[in-house]
Amino acid sequence: QLLTLQELFLKEKIDSNSFGTISENLFPWIASVPKLYNDIKNSTVQRGIIYSFGDNMFYMGFSTVYAMRFIIKTELPIEVWFMGDKDLSQKNREMLVKLIPNVSVKNLYDYFDQDQLEVSGWNIKPFALLASQIQEPIFVDADAVFLQDPIRLYEQPEYISSGALFFYDRSSTWNHEGQWTKADKWFLELVPNFSFRLNNSRFLFGVSEHEQESGVILINKVTNFIGLLGAGLLNRGEAQKIIKKYFYGDKETYWVAFEMANVSYSFMSGFGGSVGNSYKTFEGVDKVCGRQLAHTDHDGNILWFNEGITVDEYSRGGKYIDPNYYLMDLVGRPSVWTGEYPDCITYENAVAKPLSDEEKRIIREHVEFDTNVEIYLKSHAK
Repeated sequence: QLLTLQELFLKEKIDSNSFGTISENLFPWIASVPKLYNDIKNSTVQRGIIYSFGDNMFYMGFSTVYAMRFIIKTELPIEVWFMGDKDLSQKNREMLVKLIPNVSVKNLYDYFDQDQLEVSGWNIKPFALLASQIQEPIFVDADAVFLQDPIRLYEQPEYISSGALFFYDRSSTWNHEGQWTKADKWFLELVPNFSFRLNNSRFLFGVSEHEQESGVILINKVTNFIGLLGAGLLNRGEAQKIIKKYFYGDKETYWVAFEMANVSYSFMSGFGGSVGNSYKTFEGVDKVCGRQLAHTDHDGNILWFNEGITVDEYSRGGKYIDPNYYLMDLVGRPSVWTGEYPDCITYENAVAKPLSDEEKRIIREHVEFDTNVEIYLKSHAK
């Protein structure tokens, strides 16, 4: 049915009776899919950033949004999405809007039927992306740290050519006996005629249990709308329960949904890497160790990393990172990861790249602010 919707979409028949009937059956939590799309198409907000976090992640989320606006100095509008009053308090919503310019805070339940939605946690992402009036939104996790202005994502050839940009996760062997066979069989039953984009898929051919890392997602909703609808379909209700059998969280549901609907997408070149400290192996090649997973732009320059700015990303007041190098996995094989803690990467002829003074400054200033974020918020609470 997603394929049928995509065919009607490409023929510009989104207002047809056929499209309306199918979409009503598939997406009962959306009052009108055609209206939702037309509102997006006619929106005056072309580009922007979306976050979602609640009170339990508020300090990290606020610190990340603050760094995006005042340290990275992006001028893109920022939206923070939440799910109801119990998720993000009125006080914390007001702090975001008051203290950080050009930030709006939005309740997902104001846009979609709460009883029909059946969504929690990470799974809010595709629904926030759908509800937003931003035509080309960049979804950013609260623990994703940018070292360049995310507006550069729109310049990447991978995005320009496809209208949807995803990032690879680090390669990881299948740790659960028989799990890959089950997951692979499930996917091939769902999408028997997968696209050329999966010709070198690590997941599909049993190389890695992880394919996508969903810490950053960029989608042109005007052109790739049906794929995003499919991601919503996989992240709620019974479908979500099935997904949990094979994948960790929401992260693989985007490329799966885009394959289901035969909608174009691209992965950024490279398979992630480590940003941290550099060492020499016994063979004399570089090894970089750090929990943070690095991602580069098309030219190989570090763009962002996940896992936040502390050694333990969920530990307030814990030890902060102080990285000097990054090293990327260019082949997409689990063997480049040594299994040491924190995550170490090395391989034949590996040459680590030093972080620039500017990249170090961004991390340092983010750490300085995060160290005092609780004091900062309390001082402005009156």
